[in-house]
Amino acid sequence: MAGQPHGLTDFLIARILLTVANMLGGADIEDLRLLRHEVEALVKEKSGKDHLRKKKLQKELSDLDKEARKLVVLAKDIAKRAPR
Repeated sequence: MAGQPHGLTDFLIARILLTVANMLGGADIEDLRLLRHEVEALVKEKSGKDHLRKKKLQKELSDLDKEARKLVVLAKDIAKRAPR
């Protein structure tokens, strides 16, 4: 929910929040939740309301593709080891 325009990941949002908290002299958790909500609202305003959901789904699909590739490699390795 980095590197792509407006594609804020959870990691990047957390990093932004921690940076702001440090600049403010250490904000409490409620302040950070409010800031996260504001960051998400800004992304929705700039990129559309479904942008974060789409980015999350794209990331999930990418992770599934990686896992599928790993399984194919594992299956080929097992097939090589199997007695013929």
